[in-house]
Amino acid sequence: MMTTAIETTYCPTYYQRRRIVTIDVPSPQERAEKIRLYVERVNQFYQNVYNWLQDYPNVAITWTDMEMNEEGLDSYHIDKLSIAIHNGTEEDVVDIKPGGATTILCEGTLEMGWHFIAYMCNGGQMGVTPKTGLPKPMFQGIKEDGWYWVSGRQVDQAQLVNKPLFLKLIDWEERYDQPK
Repeated sequence: MMTTAIETTYCPTYYQRRRIVTIDVPSPQERAEKIRLYVERVNQFYQNVYNWLQDYPNVAITWTDMEMNEEGLDSYHIDKLSIAIHNGTEEDVVDIKPGGATTILCEGTLEMGWHFIAYMCNGGQMGVTPKTGLPKPMFQGIKEDGWYWVSGRQVDQAQLVNKPLFLKLIDWEERYDQPK
């Protein structure tokens, strides 16, 4: 990793102050490895989804190639997964889109409508307790590497996405996120 120093100027109303900000800039090899790892993890998640939904004859899964352009990384191609659920004459579609490999609290994200799915490593990202200054996990419940669903209600809780949870997420998405 290469470190670059950038000089910035802070200018509130009456005075000027200079400070140096240090930014870690990943090397081309590190950027390529981050992309490779993210694409591999996303593809593994998609494979799990495919396996979970294989027994449902009213479900069709399609992959669509898309280009990702993230700040700090080279552009790359990755798949978006669409799940079509045929209910008689209607068809509901749930899309799972890559959110990106460059994130602050996790190792990559996926977007499934209004659901936030994040790849987190065992123990999760550490934060600091305001009163004591001691390290504390940002999310509770991260016991192994994998894709976790972060609830909108309990933002400090994360649940490992497995088949029962994924089916609940699809059901919620189907019921509450379809245009009327």
